[in-house]
Amino acid sequence: MKKLLHLFSVTAILTLLSVNAMAQSSTPASLGDGDDPYLGTTHNYKVTDDGGSIVWAVFESDGNTDASASVTLGSNGNNNINITWNTAGNYVIQYTETLNGCATRRTMSVTVHTNSFYLELATDGSECNAEEGNVLDWNTYETKSDVKTNLTFTINMTKESGFGIDNYQFTGDIALPTGLTIASESDVTVTGGIKTPGTANGNFSVTVNATDFDSATSDEITIQVAVSGKVTDGGNVTLNLTNGKAIQGAIETPDNTSLPASSDRSQVITLNPLPGSSNISF
Repeated sequence: MKKLLHLFSVTAILTLLSVNAMAQSSTPASLGDGDDPYLGTTHNYKVTDDGGSIVWAVFESDGNTDASASVTLGSNGNNNINITWNTAGNYVIQYTETLNGCATRRTMSVTVHTNSFYLELATDGSECNAEEGNVLDWNTYETKSDVKTNLTFTINMTKESGFGIDNYQFTGDIALPTGLTIASESDVTVTGGIKTPGTANGNFSVTVNATDFDSATSDEITIQVAVSGKVTDGGNVTLNLTNGKAIQGAIETPDNTSLPASSDRSQVITLNPLPGSSNISF
């Protein structure tokens, strides 16, 4: 009986240890955090110092080889420092504080990941003038220049599932051919994000909050632009994206413009004009 109780106790302890180990191993570091930053991001690292002289340094994963060429260090000698990670790889941050002639060291391992966050515009397309197929009085439409045609642009966001961000942002600029205009700021509308007007009707910024994401790894929003002009005016209307970034607290992860392979941050929709036929006569 004692042997059975002993075996039961040992088994219970091993089970608890196993569960505890599983629980610890099932909590990976979050991508984008200070110990798992993305390439090109800046993070702040800090300690509670004891009033001594402080020196920060960054080494390769061996803890000995200087890695200062792979990072940009902020102000050195304070109890916190900004580090910009310029090269992907494994590193060790070292903090040294000297007081009364004695030094204390602290280290932290960091893995810098290649940036997997990117924005992408849909493929180019075309659209006929909104009056296409309607019966028109040419005496009116020959000079009428306020006909509006809605063009829809689509932006896709992609990221790693473990990269938890608060929102993503970008700036949009719309280039128009001669003869077409965007009559007012309200002629540009965003579905799925929040638009902030810029310096012109075709210039704006967009913020998409995490609560509005389609999924943990991707998101899609649309931008509808009402362009005004004569029915015989047309050409390429181009949406250009710049300043794309993912926001995680105070950390900004830039749009990785090398992804996807096409690096497409522009979408062209061609507005096809209508034939300028005269009225029927006899």
